[in-house]
Amino acid sequence: MSEEWKKFRVQLTSKPGMWERYSGHVDVFAPDIDSAFEEAVKKLARTSFPDRPSMSCWRFDGASQL
Repeated sequence: MSEEWKKFRVQLTSKPGMWERYSGHVDVFAPDIDSAFEEAVKKLARTSFPDRPSMSCWRFDGASQL
């Protein structure tokens, strides 16, 4: 059984640390809203924030399906 991945807009904020603060959204494809946050963190780690690859570096502020 294959899962259909949907597009989500994930709102997240960086947790305090020794880097600049980030607050915004990331558009990702995921099988469900519960997986969307993990996909958003992976995308940010690959692109803009390679120094913050862990989900513990981010706060999930919400998500909506696009």
